[in-house]
Amino acid sequence: ISTQPVQQYYWHRPLSVLLNSAFTNGLVLDRLEEPPLKTESPSKNAFDWSNYDMPPLLFARLRPAHG
Repeated sequence: ISTQPVQQYYWHRPLSVLLNSAFTNGLVLDRLEEPPLKTESPSKNAFDWSNYDMPPLLFARLRPAHG
């Protein structure tokens, strides 16, 4: 992502590719959160996250299947 203070490399991968790779290697998904962003007031910017039903963040917890 070139607009960051320090260059960050980003490779888009479908969620199924990421999770199936974890499952194949013995991990299980035991927690999933999609926290909404809290905004003070509606945004006039059409592309602001507050104007979408989709949360901008997805947190997943993976752990070893045995143990």
